[in-house]
Amino acid sequence: MRSQILFRKDKSSHRHFVKFLYPLFAILLADSILAYSFPIIVNNEVQSSIMLGIIMAVSSVIGIGMDLIIPKFFQKFTWKEFMILGIIVSIGYPIVIHIGTYSLSILMFMLGSVIWGIYFEFLAFAEQSFLVEEEKRADYTKDWGIIYAIWQFTALLSPILAAFLLAQSILYFSVSIVAIQICALLICYFLILRIRQEAIEERNKKIRSHARTAIKFLTEISLFELLGSKILPVFLVGFFNTSLIALFWTIGGIYGEELTGSTENGWIILFLFNLGILLGTAFIIYRPINNNKMKSSQLFLMISALLLIPISFFQNKELIVLFIGLMSISISVVGPLNDSEFSDLAERNHDSEIYIMSLSRMMNSLAYVVAPLLAGILAEYVSYENVFSLFGVLIFLMTLFIYFRSPNKIRLPEKRINEIIAS
Repeated sequence: MRSQILFRKDKSSHRHFVKFLYPLFAILLADSILAYSFPIIVNNEVQSSIMLGIIMAVSSVIGIGMDLIIPKFFQKFTWKEFMILGIIVSIGYPIVIHIGTYSLSILMFMLGSVIWGIYFEFLAFAEQSFLVEEEKRADYTKDWGIIYAIWQFTALLSPILAAFLLAQSILYFSVSIVAIQICALLICYFLILRIRQEAIEERNKKIRSHARTAIKFLTEISLFELLGSKILPVFLVGFFNTSLIALFWTIGGIYGEELTGSTENGWIILFLFNLGILLGTAFIIYRPINNNKMKSSQLFLMISALLLIPISFFQNKELIVLFIGLMSISISVVGPLNDSEFSDLAERNHDSEIYIMSLSRMMNSLAYVVAPLLAGILAEYVSYENVFSLFGVLIFLMTLFIYFRSPNKIRLPEKRINEIIAS
């Protein structure tokens, strides 16, 4: 059992949440700029949509591996260790991209994708761990809404900032990203020092146990199978939601250049997509949905998929932009609701918390494997508009099936879970 499970902190206030957002904003800003720039840089160098999809998918293959490794080897980590380690590893990403651009090496771009997959999982576990360790269950939806809003705000800025930085030089671009990452690391370091000082007063009032059960690998696989079968509706909704987001981050910048006929204005599609998500998350922050979260996320996902389907039939650019904007507002609700459901499950099932978090991250990683690969293959044979529509049809039909087959509330077999952990 993880140490942070046994040492539950007072969740009576948000005294740490606002502080946590400072380093999160800085590292997400760097990540969003890289996420926008990386597909464009790679596509310009390799000139192949399929190779772009493969390179993008590598990060998520690594991410899936991390999702299996973290519960086994990082069980004692709190959000602080996850955050620090994630930021440190992230610094290698822009450096490798810089080397790859000058050496024209696909292997360097692959390495950059590997680094991306590693550090992003650490950051994602930091977010989930922070909410479960520090926040009240009733605040999960609102807190996730705020985190998504910050992420989308950085994503909104990233196309403009990336275009400016890349227009200077690749060296200027890389140095600027590293500077932002170092700032994030320093902010996080001083935040942790401050929190530890506050904790000194409570040290003698709390008992922290470091007991941990050594779980064999096959036993862990059995636990993943049991949990996965029970939370499959939440897993699949998260997978489809992340697939749509990955689709836009993979081909959105390239499609923007094609739609506008200009490299300088290629950021417009991703800018509008992220603007819509930012507006939508404002609804979740001020009017959080705390009941029927699973069914609500499924409904909003179906609406999002439906709005993508007509894009291939439109000849008018304004209509395409309008439907993408409406779709982004709709899909903005899905992520916070689904992640809140994962956090709720983790909170209610303490012994399997790290495994539920791992499945949540595995869902995202798998989506970033499948979506870029599928988008890259389809883009070789059909237009980008058709790629969006095909994704919309597939996800709508699958989500409709899930909606009618899934229960209103998921209950995990805690007795069986405890037996597996104890075995």
